[in-house]
Amino acid sequence: GHGEEAFVEGALDGLMEDPDYTSDGHQQFERLGGNEQSIVLYKYDRNALELLQSSIERAFGDRLLCTMGTMATETWKEGWKESFKPIQTERFYIYPPWLANDLPDDRIPIEIEPGMAFGTGQHATTMLCVEALEWLDQKGLPMQTLLDVGTGTGILAIIGAKIGSTDIVATDIDPDSILACRANALVNKVSLKVEHT
Repeated sequence: GHGEEAFVEGALDGLMEDPDYTSDGHQQFERLGGNEQSIVLYKYDRNALELLQSSIERAFGDRLLCTMGTMATETWKEGWKESFKPIQTERFYIYPPWLANDLPDDRIPIEIEPGMAFGTGQHATTMLCVEALEWLDQKGLPMQTLLDVGTGTGILAIIGAKIGSTDIVATDIDPDSILACRANALVNKVSLKVEHT
């Protein structure tokens, strides 16, 4: 109820892309690490995390260990660097600034610096939206107006601008996403309105 589900989804993304429906829940749990499997949530809002921790402890008691700690901003950024690999779509090449060498000539480059924001474009929903934007553009359908709700680092808004959208609004509830989106728009030389909602 506090937005943590997005972070859990990000932490677990890719673990069960092809679930084995022939095994039961306990077997799947063991394959993922069983009692040793960790779920890590990163969030600035300590109050929301404390509420979540309290809910987990009420629901699971001593069957689940729930701890909270702090992490330096630089540690967070280094963690992103380990997991953020370039993404190539039919028309675009999305990459972090620390991997700016050898950009392909046949793709439109999109440089994304996550900073402290959530979103590197690797999530399936983002990729599906990128494919939809590319398809609409190939079909010659007008795309003057674009609303990117939950923009994160601004990938979809920036891609929209690169393929011709001129009236773009990118919104997010996370102040770090607003900063990242504005910075990424500037780096990619696109104009869009970014709003904190």
